[in-house]
Amino acid sequence: MASINCQKCNSLLEEGYVTDSTLTQSKSETWIEGKTSKSIWACLDTSDKRSFEVVVYRCTNCGYLESYATVEK
Repeated sequence: MASINCQKCNSLLEEGYVTDSTLTQSKSETWIEGKTSKSIWACLDTSDKRSFEVVVYRCTNCGYLESYATVEK
């Protein structure tokens, strides 16, 4: 994979992720298409919506974070 440079200081970005935690688990963040809608059984209704894991890059110099939703395969 080609290296990615920081938009702020042009230093190298390193790949990582940001966790989304609940009382019982931790998982990587997820991007879900569309506007939020409430569900009767869960906090948000995500049925019938596409979702993508979020990859986060961190600048090795200034700490700037840049997030991307993974690409569908």
